[in-house]
Amino acid sequence: MLINIIIKLLLVMLLVGVVIAVVFSPGEGLKDKVVNLFLGQENTLPSELQNVGETKEMLSLEHKSEISALRNTIQHMQISGRNNCFSDFGGFSSLENVVVSMQYDAREGKTDFTISGGAGGQQIVTDQRFSIEGMSPCVIAGEGIGSGFEQFIEGGAVSYNPVRGIRITQTNGGFTGFTKNRIDYGDGLKNFEGSSVLFTPDNKHICFFPLEDGINGNFLDSSEDNSISKKLQSGALVTC
Repeated sequence: MLINIIIKLLLVMLLVGVVIAVVFSPGEGLKDKVVNLFLGQENTLPSELQNVGETKEMLSLEHKSEISALRNTIQHMQISGRNNCFSDFGGFSSLENVVVSMQYDAREGKTDFTISGGAGGQQIVTDQRFSIEGMSPCVIAGEGIGSGFEQFIEGGAVSYNPVRGIRITQTNGGFTGFTKNRIDYGDGLKNFEGSSVLFTPDNKHICFFPLEDGINGNFLDSSEDNSISKKLQSGALVTC
């Protein structure tokens, strides 16, 4: 009988020693699991929840605000009831490691937006995905489009270039280039630094303004007398 009691006491002491060693060891892993289990915080799907948390944190509050402004501006343009009108979404700050992509779905009649972040902008930020029904992307750029749109600004017929997809991100411009935001609409990356003006001819097509192969940059410079912003203020052009 005495031997059984001694054996039980030794087993209890051994178990207590193991628990103490685990809890107060300098490493992590099992220690954290034991502590969390006692605190009621044990995570049954650690890898899945961790991935979701990292994905949401890959985008700064500033970028989230800019993307929200873009979305809200486009939706306002759709319901404005004004054709050949302009809006300004405020533009993007530096899109380092951020990619803003939009792809037109002709079958569904919508444009799907995908935002990517992380190293090199390679991972999709799941809580920033959205679609805009009834929207088709376009650009004021391409052969003959820029000069045609300049004529529209001065009172002529409108000219724009419908595209299937648009991607906006920051690149270094190659060996002799400069780091800045650029836009790719199927014809390679073009300067998009500081461009924030949007145009719609029909409340469906939403056009972006690349700063290459498009209109003269003076039209997008608010300090110029013939700029779009000055013409909007005077009423020569229409605000959505």
